[in-house]
Amino acid sequence: MMKEEIMKYTKLQQQVNDLEVHTQGLQTKIVELQRSPYARTKQTDTLGEIEAAAMKLYQELRQMAREKRQQISDNTGMVQAVVRCYTQRDKLTGDLYQHISKLASCKLDMSDLLPRVQETIDDIKAGSSVLMAYQKQRQTEMWTMLKKLVQRSQAPGSQPHSLTSSLMRSTSRQSGSSGGNSFSQMFEKNMEASSMLRTENEDSKAKLESTLSSLVLEQEEFLSADNQLQWDFLAEEEAPSIQQGADLS
Repeated sequence: MMKEEIMKYTKLQQQVNDLEVHTQGLQTKIVELQRSPYARTKQTDTLGEIEAAAMKLYQELRQMAREKRQQISDNTGMVQAVVRCYTQRDKLTGDLYQHISKLASCKLDMSDLLPRVQETIDDIKAGSSVLMAYQKQRQTEMWTMLKKLVQRSQAPGSQPHSLTSSLMRSTSRQSGSSGGNSFSQMFEKNMEASSMLRTENEDSKAKLESTLSSLVLEQEEFLSADNQLQWDFLAEEEAPSIQQGADLS
C-alpha cells in the first residue's frame, strides 16, 4: 500500500515537471507574440501613406485642364504608388497569416494544457488531503502510545527509567507489523532532535537571563548616577543661596 502511494506521488511529481516545461515553452511563444508589431493597437500604416500619395496624384490630375487630360503625360508617380501598394499588401498579408497561425498554435497549446493543469491541481489537493490524514493518524497513534506508556510507568511497582525502553520496544513491535524498523528509527531521530532542541532552549534561556541581568544592572547604575547628578546640581544651587543669606545677616 505504501509503495503504491509512493509511486503515485512520484508519478504526480513527474507530471508537474512535464507541465512546467510545456508552460514555459508556451510562455516564450506568448512573449514573442506580444513583441510582434501586429499585437500593437496602433501600427505604422504604410498602405495608408501610399493611399494618401495616390489620392494627391489623382487630385493633381483632376485639376489639369480638359485639353491636357486627353494628352499623353508622365504618370510614373501613380504607377509607383500602385506597385508599392500591391507589394506592401502581399508582404503584410503573409506576415499577418504567420501571426494568426502562431496565435492559433498558442491557443491550441493552451486548450491542451488547461485541462491537464486543472487535473494536476485536483490530484495535488487530493494527495495533500491524504498526507494530512496520514499525519493526523500518525500523531494520534503516537499520543495514544505515549499515554499508555505513561500510565504503565505510573503504575505501582514500575520504574520511571523504563519508560523510554518500553516505548522503544512498543515502537519496535509496531514497526514490525507496519514495515520494518523505519518507525523506530524515526522515533529515535525524533527523540534525539527533541533532546538537542531542549538543550538549545536551555542554553538560549541562560543567555537571555544573563543578558537581562546585565541590562537590569546597567539600568540601576544609570539611575543611581542620574540621581546623584540631580542631587549634586541642587547642592550647587543651594550653596550660593546659603552664602548670600549669610552675607545679608
